[in-house]
Amino acid sequence: MNLSSIIFEIVKFEKDNDFFGTVYELEPLKIILGFISISFVTLLAPLLVSIICYEWYGSDLKRIFINRLVTSIVLCFFAQLILIQIPEILRYVTGPLPNWFCFWHYVLKNTIAIQEILYFGIIAVVRYMFIFSIKNPATFQDEFWSFFINNLVISFGFLSQVIFACLPGRQPLTFYFCTGDIPSGL
Repeated sequence: MNLSSIIFEIVKFEKDNDFFGTVYELEPLKIILGFISISFVTLLAPLLVSIICYEWYGSDLKRIFINRLVTSIVLCFFAQLILIQIPEILRYVTGPLPNWFCFWHYVLKNTIAIQEILYFGIIAVVRYMFIFSIKNPATFQDEFWSFFINNLVISFGFLSQVIFACLPGRQPLTFYFCTGDIPSGL
């Protein structure tokens, strides 16, 4: 045992089995920012749902492929708001969370981020194709390609992150922040 691991054990013991307890101590500024975060969640969730409903049931019956991809991005933002932001707030309030929960939270956080990046890249490629390659965009099969691309992006994002998280070795630091454990190897 080296000196740093002895210090880490002392700090962990003093902080009630939460190695990162000092980061999550409730101070007045953190409490105010927590309330602001909760208010943003409650304001943005209905706004994002209204954007999605307008895209699906709006006055335009023919939704082009790029509009469908924008709706997918808004769905990713909504999922990020509900599945990622709320557990982050929960961590600040309740303290360390179970390992299984932190594992799936980490996987979902990275999955949604990868999906957003992929959707933005696909929109750029599709715009290029519509302008320079496809002479008649009206013949483009919007529904089929939307279904295919959405399934491909969701599958790739989820599988790549599950595989990455299951690889042997240390977990990322965000996992240890969530569980309150000492990162292995320190």
